[in-house]
Amino acid sequence: MKERSVAGATRARVRMRGFVACALTFALAAPFCAFAGDASAVSLDADDPSAADRAPAGLEALVRSALAHDPHFTRLEAEAAAYDRRAEVAGAWDDPTLSAAVAVQPVETRVGPQRARLSLSQAIPDRAERTARRGVWNARAAETLASAASLGAARALAVRTAWVDWWFAIRQRDLHVAHLDLLRTAEGSVRVAYENGRAPYADLVRLQVDLGRVEVLLQSLEDAEETARRRLNRAAFRPPEAPLANPFIDPPGALQDEATLESWLSAAAPGRAVRLAAFETIDARRALADRSQRRRWGAFLDWMPTGSARASGVPGSGDDPVYLGVRLSLPVRGSRRTAEVAAAEQERIAADAALDAERETDRRALEDWRWRWRDAERRERLFGEALLPKADQALRASESAFLRGAGDVRGWAEAAVQWLDLALERDRASADRMRARFALQALLGRDPRTEAPS
Repeated sequence: MKERSVAGATRARVRMRGFVACALTFALAAPFCAFAGDASAVSLDADDPSAADRAPAGLEALVRSALAHDPHFTRLEAEAAAYDRRAEVAGAWDDPTLSAAVAVQPVETRVGPQRARLSLSQAIPDRAERTARRGVWNARAAETLASAASLGAARALAVRTAWVDWWFAIRQRDLHVAHLDLLRTAEGSVRVAYENGRAPYADLVRLQVDLGRVEVLLQSLEDAEETARRRLNRAAFRPPEAPLANPFIDPPGALQDEATLESWLSAAAPGRAVRLAAFETIDARRALADRSQRRRWGAFLDWMPTGSARASGVPGSGDDPVYLGVRLSLPVRGSRRTAEVAAAEQERIAADAALDAERETDRRALEDWRWRWRDAERRERLFGEALLPKADQALRASESAFLRGAGDVRGWAEAAVQWLDLALERDRASADRMRARFALQALLGRDPRTEAPS
């Protein structure tokens, strides 16, 4: 396959034969190059926004910019850090508590009136419960990081899809520029032929109408290209007017076999990792619910000032009693713990069902994108290798026939339109293939090709 790059179409008027050869060479030279587009791009510093404004960014630099500046990643990273800190706290003992009480009506005892109580207590947590609490927060941190990875895959897909859209917008514009210049050259030749009495006036008017339509269409395509470029910058969280490197696309490559893709989907799909991390969170919550609301141990130290002695003959009368002991609390009923455990089990059942549904959705998505890949490759071969060369021959033959006086300009114009349509269809198929590749990459978490083209 020939290499084809997105270069600006020449607008200069040249002689008829020379221009047609130049235009066809431009359009038929397929823009197949390494899709990363970073060969001419400057690596961006994610911490220096001004660098992103100055340097023309390639595809991978745009993906890095999107991941570095997306506020959703900042939120998820902060949440994961908070969960890690909570896990550390959950594994520690509770702080001791100090409490004081004053009696409104002191109770008279043999040692004196009990007017107040000062108590220092310490809860003694169950080791298994502390481990379960720590596990809940660790699981939530892992789930948050898995969500960040899934979000990263989705963000990268959005940037790469916008890149392909921008490439195709440029191709549409440049092909119509080449077509417009060809029509202008033909209109000039027909005008000369009309002035010399060798061409009817209707042919000249028809070409002028075609010229006007293509000029208006070209203005719309230029607006579409600018919109696609701004959308790409916004997807990467860059200023809309930030410079971009020239886009390229990959040459066709072989797709991995179905069994390999299925194994990748089951093992490392970013969306699947979020579901599996959610299972860990549910299991940790169930373990905590099963350990909580059971017996609780505690130690305490109480001091009760009693005031003056009332019974001088009673030993210890007037002394302030001090109590040091161990407290054991037993729940009367375990209904709350039972309900929490049952709720966690139901959550696990629901998560299992959601995972099964997601597996089926992923399989359908895999089959759909594999079909789109194969269909795009077939259309690329059909239009680029079979039909477009024939349209090239037809255009050259109609040009030659017009110059010899054996044909009219209408046949030449129709051949030019056919050539343009086939070139657009070939590039549309290339864009569809790249969209399928990037969708599969986001779904599987890796490049779906057998070998990346060099």
